[in-house]
Amino acid sequence: MNEDQDTPDLPFKKTDAISWLEQQGFDQRESMDPYEMKEKIQIAADSMARAYLDKKGTDREKCEMVIASALSEMGASLGGNFGATMVGMSEKAAQRACLIVFPEG
Repeated sequence: MNEDQDTPDLPFKKTDAISWLEQQGFDQRESMDPYEMKEKIQIAADSMARAYLDKKGTDREKCEMVIASALSEMGASLGGNFGATMVGMSEKAAQRACLIVFPEG
């Protein structure tokens, strides 16, 4: 997934949701209200969890670890309020996303 400088190295191709976030300028991301930020971050987490399932298909715990790490790393590289929000909600967003794709545990 390391196609651009802001994207962590992951075992699957960059998702459209991640590409969209990267294409937004810093000011565009910062102008989002808190609800919109959280929604975009969750959409990114959900898309990464689906990509993880398609490529790796192992277990929920591993999925959560990979997605949380990716969100945290990407949030740190994006910076600003958006990046801080992404880092802050990385674990919960990853848990929610992986619970959806691995409902059985």
